[in-house]
Amino acid sequence: MNRYCYRLAVLLLLAFTTVSHAAPKANETKARSTQQKQSANTKSAAAKPNNAKRETARNNKTSQSNKAKQAASTRTTNKREEAAKNTAASKSKTQQSNRAATKNNSSNTRTANKSTATNKPATAPNKTTTRKPALTSKPTVTPKPAATRKPATPPKPAATPKPTPRPVAPRPTPVAPPQPRPQPPVYTPPPTQSPPVSNSRGDADELIGSAMGFLGVAYRFGGASPTGFDCSGFMQYVFRKAFAVNLPRTSAEQANVGVHVSRGDLQPGDMVFFRTRGSRISHVGMYVGNDRFIHAPRTGKRIEITSLSNKYWSNRYATARRVKRNNAQNFIRN
Repeated sequence: MNRYCYRLAVLLLLAFTTVSHAAPKANETKARSTQQKQSANTKSAAAKPNNAKRETARNNKTSQSNKAKQAASTRTTNKREEAAKNTAASKSKTQQSNRAATKNNSSNTRTANKSTATNKPATAPNKTTTRKPALTSKPTVTPKPAATRKPATPPKPAATPKPTPRPVAPRPTPVAPPQPRPQPPVYTPPPTQSPPVSNSRGDADELIGSAMGFLGVAYRFGGASPTGFDCSGFMQYVFRKAFAVNLPRTSAEQANVGVHVSRGDLQPGDMVFFRTRGSRISHVGMYVGNDRFIHAPRTGKRIEITSLSNKYWSNRYATARRVKRNNAQNFIRN
């Protein structure tokens, strides 16, 4: 029994302690809840004036916009009324001007009619008849004198018509006398030139032989000796050695020496010229027969024999000249 009593007492103590501890906690929770409610109420109360302010601001904006719309509508109506007034005023002015114009026209017509009436001859005055006295004792009635008319206004002088200009007769265009028809020119054949005198067989062989002796010599720009030749230096050296003729130094100058030879009349020993740099003569060689010529081609090449029928040289062929031994015409251009 003592054990059970002891246990009951312990349980009661535990229950009392839990109740005593739970009571303040419940009070704390209640206080917290009340505080939260109060804070929410205060927040809502603080938010209400802000909402009221916002609503008032919105109402003010809407009222201002409505006022602006009303002002704009009143302005448009005022403008329309002013435009209508202006149109009515312009119409009235035009009507008044039309009326004044019609009045002026009517007055002008009246004055014109009066002037035409005054121009007519005046009618004879009415004869006054005297009545015979009646048998009765009534007094005789004397007629009233005729009313005097106003003097007629003199008519306006008529405008003198302007003299019409007489038509001017057109002047006759001078006719050019017929010119004689031009007669076709009479064809006169060109004078036949005798072909240039050719070198002798021995002279041509000597010239070609001296040139052939330099086959294989290297090309050297500006060279005029057996150590190296360019095209014009090669011709100058060969003609000096074989014919004792001093040719000019450049190929363009050498083309003015001797006698011109057509391509069909070429003979061995003639100089042939080419245009390799545009329209001016820039290359020269010596014709050796069989449509071939010997020359110093260009840098990197050696003195060689080339065919005139080659496409490159045939397209660039310019002219040919013939130089004779100890001939004064070697230095005269023909």
